[in-house]
Amino acid sequence: MKRTGSKEVAWDREEWKAGVEGGGRREIAKALTLVESRSAEDRDRALELLSVLWEGRKGWRSEKIGFTGAPGAGKSSLIGALGKAVAERGERLAVLCVDPSSPLSGGSILGDRLRMTMLSGYEHVFVRGIASGNHEGGLSRGVSDAIVVCEAAGFDKIFVESGGVGQSQTAIRYVVDFLLMVVSPGGGDDVQAMKRGLLELVDAVAVSKDDGVFRADVSRTVSDLRAMLGMGGRDIPVVGCSILEEGGLEEVEKVLEGVVGFDEEVMWDRMWFQVERDVRDFFWRELEGDEGFRRVREELRSRVREGNLYPGCAVEELCGWLKGRGRG
Repeated sequence: MKRTGSKEVAWDREEWKAGVEGGGRREIAKALTLVESRSAEDRDRALELLSVLWEGRKGWRSEKIGFTGAPGAGKSSLIGALGKAVAERGERLAVLCVDPSSPLSGGSILGDRLRMTMLSGYEHVFVRGIASGNHEGGLSRGVSDAIVVCEAAGFDKIFVESGGVGQSQTAIRYVVDFLLMVVSPGGGDDVQAMKRGLLELVDAVAVSKDDGVFRADVSRTVSDLRAMLGMGGRDIPVVGCSILEEGGLEEVEKVLEGVVGFDEEVMWDRMWFQVERDVRDFFWRELEGDEGFRRVREELRSRVREGNLYPGCAVEELCGWLKGRGRG
């Protein structure tokens, strides 16, 4: 039984499934709250719901587009402008904003929804902030599950905004069909972030603020990025864009029109990547709760800090302890 207010409500996964597939905003919001919950009881129910939704996946046709980039590059503003164009074409759009999590509550702390108010008036646009859960790669299991819910709900497009940029945020590549990186004009830090990991993963780059006094800087940044990508053997679109000028989004929209359609093999590879990631996360959490592991880890950490043990040797010793524990 699930308590709502003063009443006990029976859990009925088929009823929840019908609500999600019917596209009701309230039902979708409830399902997303369920799959994000950290409660063990809710997680069991979430897996039941996701399982029955997954059974009907053959009819899903959502285009999943990811947006990544450094804070302040203009991801949220670009998503808002592109989302407005999608909505005005009569398409259904879900926007999932992946925000960093509070280390205390685990909840989202940036609230990108506040920067997308231009979408709030559209009936067929659904915007939701999703906490990253402080997982390695910048995406929690809840993000992948939220995408499944939105696909089952029949959205034509799903925009996913990552909570950051760089090597630690590359997991977004495995949950979307197309990944767009947004950079600021003259964004040297953004370019360095691409070198560290995203260079091989993004499908296109958009340089924001292509208007007014920034236009020359945008042109130089586009040229620099094209040259850098060419040196890396990648031929992907690099375009300037503006949300202030009429026609400022045309080049980005043309790029997104070229989104590759559904590829079953790619989907399975990405799904299995998530399985392996979640298994690693599970075992690490289990180890964190083991008193013996914590004691050995702290001893090795102290020896490394004191200069008495090379970090690579600490890895070997810790792995040796784990193997011995397994044999015991």
